[in-house]
Parts: sequence; C-alpha cells; structure tokens
Amino acid sequence: LWDWKANCSPGVGQAACDAGTWAVYYPDASAQPAENHGLVPSRVQYVSRAYPRFVAGTLLSFGYDPADGSFAMSATDNEQVHPSNTGALTVVYAPAGVTGAPSVSGAAKLVRVVDQPDGSRLVEVAPTGAGAYQVSLAPTRR
Repeated sequence: LWDWKANCSPGVGQAACDAGTWAVYYPDASAQPAENHGLVPSRVQYVSRAYPRFVAGTLLSFGYDPADGSFAMSATDNEQVHPSNTGALTVVYAPAGVTGAPSVSGAAKLVRVVDQPDGSRLVEVAPTGAGAYQVSLAPTRR
C-alpha cells in the first residue's frame, strides 16, 4: 500500500482514479473531493489480518492467509498461565471479516473468545506449562 487516502485530480474521471490507486480508500475525482470515498475491498482484505497480539512464552512462528482468512501460530511456554490471569494469556486478534472457528492444540487450552463491538474477536489462550502449543483460525467461509 502506498497511502491511506488517495487523491485524484478533478476532471480526470472516476474510473481512471479508481484504476490507478494504491490507497486503502478510493479517490474522489469530484471538484470537492470527499474525505472518505469508500474502502477498496482488496486493500481491506490484506490490511485486516489476524495476528498474535500477546504471546505467553516464546513465539515460534505465525502466518495468515488473506485469501481465506486462515491463521496459524506456534509458541512454547514452560510456565503455566492460569486462565484468570488475563494479563498473561496469549491473545490472537481476528478482524471482523475473519470468522473461522478458533482451535488450540498442544500444551494450552482455549479460555474464551471475546466479541468486540466492531465485529472483531480476541481469542484468549492459556498455556499449561508443558511446552509447545498451537493456535489456529479455520478458513473463513466466503
């Protein structure tokens, strides 16, 4: 992405502006351009991604596939985190468009999924202290 909100010269034509944008928002070719002309769906797909917000222990790897909304991460922790210790949990952020079911395997357990007002979710995970664990989000059905 080159810029957040695109500019376009008035009179160029909206189709020409839309085709040449690298921005997250479509440009507006009117003489008095709108500040937010609308989100470019393909940009939203790539910038709205799932990611580990906090990791208990050591993060080994993570990946996100913007084509289907799937996410996978691997971490390790040799210390147990009690589910009530919310400040020490692993937390994975899933944006509103990523709706696949979360799963946890290995040395951890799913504590809860917290729905946010904007439609995003926080997946909270507690390591059991026995080593490696994985957190994943299934592909989003489109």
